Amino acid sequence: MTSRSVDVELVEGWGFRDKLHGGYLLAQVVGAVLGLTPPEHPHPIAVQAVYAVPPAPGPATVEVTPLRSGRTVSTFRAVLLQDRPLVDVQVTTARLPELAAEAAWAAGEEMPALADPEDCLGGSRDTHGARRTGLGAHIVTRLDPAWAPPPYGPGGRADLRGWVSCDYPDAVLGALVLADAMPPVTFDLGRMGWMPTLQLQVLLRRLPPAGWLAARQHGRLLAGGLLDEDCTLWSPDGALVAQARQVVSVRD
Repeated sequence: MTSRSVDVELVEGWGFRDKLHGGYLLAQVVGAVLGLTPPEHPHPIAVQAVYAVPPAPGPATVEVTPLRSGRTVSTFRAVLLQDRPLVDVQVTTARLPELAAEAAWAAGEEMPALADPEDCLGGSRDTHGARRTGLGAHIVTRLDPAWAPPPYGPGGRADLRGWVSCDYPDAVLGALVLADAMPPVTFDLGRMGWMPTLQLQVLLRRLPPAGWLAARQHGRLLAGGLLDEDCTLWSPDGALVAQARQVVSVRD
């Protein structure tokens, strides 16, 4: 099938120093795909990205190749380029159900009990109106004190829980950003170095609401310099919104 190129602008503030945020890059690529998807399949339901080379802020191109358009889903390959391929994404689109839709079956994905966002670390009771800059001006994270890394929690669990929100202009694409918004679970293991994402998969299960989403991020295995991280997002009323898994390189 014929590929099409879509121009995008990668904004410097969506990153850590000169490294752009992986969830933001995913939202930019998937947003380019959604401009070309059939109207009956308006939402991303499954995306998987391989991060080969870190992009630089500034102009970039997304090359979108349709792979299949069926009755219930469409699939695409999308590659982010700045003179060379940087991020390679597989995208499946369909129509997401509303939050009120009943689940036909679910197991093991109940929203955990959490303190209110304002009572979590980073809430108004301990920020005193501090101005946020950089990525913190776009993404807000509130960690539940009972599930925060040391010195707030006991540590050693590789399990962080709390609330996340962002100001990405589209709520569905914003959920892709938030699937990569929690701190690395290595912080709970006493390892504070940079953790670049190698591969990230996100499944969207409901249309997300605006505002806060509850989040749990946990890891299962750190070995050979690689770590898995799973992130699950819920609406405040407990509806499952997104599930994500990524593989990161652990660098001290």
